[in-house]
Amino acid sequence: MEEILTNTSVYTTLVAGLMASLMAIYGKFKNDKSKSQKDSLDAKLERLGASATEASKLAKLINVEIESMKTAAILASEKAKEAEALAGLSQEQRDAVAGLVDGVFEDRGRKDLRKQLMINFFFFLAGAVVTPFIGSLIAP
Repeated sequence: MEEILTNTSVYTTLVAGLMASLMAIYGKFKNDKSKSQKDSLDAKLERLGASATEASKLAKLINVEIESMKTAAILASEKAKEAEALAGLSQEQRDAVAGLVDGVFEDRGRKDLRKQLMINFFFFLAGAVVTPFIGSLIAP
C-alpha cells in the first residue's frame, strides 16, 4: 500500500508540477497578449493622431485653395460685368475707347524705347572703356 501511495504521490507531484507549468505558460501568454493589445492600442492611437494631424493640414490647404478660387471667381465676375458694359457701347464709343487704349500703349512703348536706348548706350560706353583695360591685362 505504501508503494501505491508513493506512486500516487509521485504522480500527484508530477501532475501538480505540470499544472503549475501550464498555468505559468498560460499566464505569460495572457500577459503578452494583453501587452500586445495595449501596444496595438497605443499604435492605433498614434496612427489616429497622425491621421488627424494630416487631415487638419489637408483641410487648411483646401481652405486656402477654396479662397483662391473664390477670389478668382470674383475677379472673373467683375471682368464679365466690364465686358457686358463694353458690349453695350455704341460703335463710336468703342472706337473712342480703343483709341484711348492704343494711345496709352503707344506712349508706354515710346518711354520703354527711350529707356532701352539709354541702357544700351550705357553698356556700349562701359564696354568701350573696360575692353582696353582688360586687353592690357591679358596681353602685356
